[in-house]
Amino acid sequence: MDVGRDYGGYLEWETYSGHCYYPEALAFDSERSALEYFCRVMHIHKIHIPYYLCSAFDRVISRLHLSVERYNIGSDFRPLFEKEVHDGELFVLVNYLGQLTEAEIQELQERYQHILVDNTQAFFCPPVSNIPTIYSCRKYFGVPDGSYLFMEQPDWDLYFALPKETALENLRHLVGRFEQDAQGFYEDFQNHENFVYRDGCKRISRFSENLLRSFDYKRIVEARHRNQEILHKVLRDFNQLQFDVNCSTFMYPFLIKEGEYLKQELIRRKIYVPTLWKEALDFPELNRFASHLVKDLVLLPIDQRYDEKDMQYISDIVLQIMEDR
Repeated sequence: MDVGRDYGGYLEWETYSGHCYYPEALAFDSERSALEYFCRVMHIHKIHIPYYLCSAFDRVISRLHLSVERYNIGSDFRPLFEKEVHDGELFVLVNYLGQLTEAEIQELQERYQHILVDNTQAFFCPPVSNIPTIYSCRKYFGVPDGSYLFMEQPDWDLYFALPKETALENLRHLVGRFEQDAQGFYEDFQNHENFVYRDGCKRISRFSENLLRSFDYKRIVEARHRNQEILHKVLRDFNQLQFDVNCSTFMYPFLIKEGEYLKQELIRRKIYVPTLWKEALDFPELNRFASHLVKDLVLLPIDQRYDEKDMQYISDIVLQIMEDR
């Protein structure tokens, strides 16, 4: 019996009895917290990251006073990096669009020794045994926070000493879009993105932890694969990007010469597509392929909210815009 518990009164959010997708992982509020925790446990003082990457990692680098070295990626999304990675250094291997195979990750681990796989674009790609890996829940599910970390020999005392995130002030953009529309709550979404990790490293909120036990993950995986295959069947002949369509990408990657124009026109028609990551263009060392991705990669939604008719509608709009151009 919990003598501090409330009994009776109005009902709160239901407690779910299912399982999250990675119950054995360490759970944080964000991938930034997961990265900070890993660097603190492993005593990292230098980090190697791609030029083509979200600037959010820079907040961790600044907070921990890490030195940083950046590298480019090839047209196959594999790292263009030939240096040694020494003790106390970390090589962040981004699994763009889930394109890295298990064998390739193992090979890169042998080459660089000290790697952390970033699976934020590949939630359903399982971690490779004994290789540290991070995931983002917010890119795949309607939760206010959530990230997973796999690592050998975590510091449990440090982990449980971390405060938990609280979701109470971070639900407006989610509930607003659920009940009304995306556009009216986009500013709230942006504010929330700026809020994440504002106070440093935290564990996942009780709210998100509970909500992540409610999803039908089998249905979600099947829906995403189905939707991706539908778009690819229609658009593959126009797509400049060579990728494995059977992999678990987080959005359908459509790369064309005038992708920047296509993105603007899709947004005008309320098909909201992101641009990743404009800040990378600030680096003069950014290579031509990554620059092409920033400007012209059109990431089309394929997530579990949508069915075959939605995919047909999106592909028809894309073809129409291209034809009118």
